[in-house]
Amino acid sequence: MQPENRTGPIKSLIFYMKDAIRFHDAGVPVVVQVMFVLMVAVLFGGYVLALPYAADLNRISVGVITKLQEMSAADPKSADIASVVTPEVTAGMIAGLGSFLGWMLTAKILVQALSLFYAYLWHLKRVTPDLPFGMAVKGFLMKTPRLIINNLIFYGLIVLAGVAASVVFSLIGLILPPLAVLLASAIPILYFVATSVFAFRDMSVLVGGTGAIRTFPAVWRLTAGCRRAVVGNMMMMYLLGMAVSWVAVGISGQALVATFIAAFLEVILLLITQRLVVRMYEDASGIVIHPHVALPVERPASS
Repeated sequence: MQPENRTGPIKSLIFYMKDAIRFHDAGVPVVVQVMFVLMVAVLFGGYVLALPYAADLNRISVGVITKLQEMSAADPKSADIASVVTPEVTAGMIAGLGSFLGWMLTAKILVQALSLFYAYLWHLKRVTPDLPFGMAVKGFLMKTPRLIINNLIFYGLIVLAGVAASVVFSLIGLILPPLAVLLASAIPILYFVATSVFAFRDMSVLVGGTGAIRTFPAVWRLTAGCRRAVVGNMMMMYLLGMAVSWVAVGISGQALVATFIAAFLEVILLLITQRLVVRMYEDASGIVIHPHVALPVERPASS
């Protein structure tokens, strides 16, 4: 188990970027290449399978809006939403949304799992460069149950908090609608802050060896005094991710081409983010890195 009882300095994103952007280098080149291709394929496949359901949802939504506009133009009093949004329409929207989210979540969960193994492997190779690849696989699989439980707890709490916030904001909206809108717009920011503050959860389980529940207080203690730096670095990655999404959306032409580019860029950004988290976790934990983690430099033979 790696030490988690002292907090080292968390540096700026610029300092970590030199290591973070070298996502192709994790100590086992062939494995990393295969993982990268697999991650892009899984994410691209999930997006492709979800596209028809997104198109169906868009078609149904446009149809409902068009009918309401036509009814309102003919007779504003006759614009009855219930006559347009029938049970059949509602069932179709729910089924389409469920299928769309199902494929998207499945692809993202699989890619996230692969990225966590990538991060774990890279850390192990930094600490013990001679560690056999099979030992890394065994260690990851042994800790996977705790990892799953921890993520279920974490995101379950976030969902519950989101539902509670929605109820509170709805009640506030009955009295002060502008305030409710303002508070609701802050939900994505609060989500981002929560995930950033606990960004070391996965590494704490995989490297620190903490339990699924004990990980939360362990990470809270670990980030004491450096949470602002952690959130700031993660915020920059979040903004970079938004920029990548805009670039992918702005690509004109075939949908499949834009989808592939989006998946490709998203995987690269995910691996860079995982490397950033690993480096910050190592600094915060005070983990000693092997002095010879760099690849050996070939020297010319002496004459």
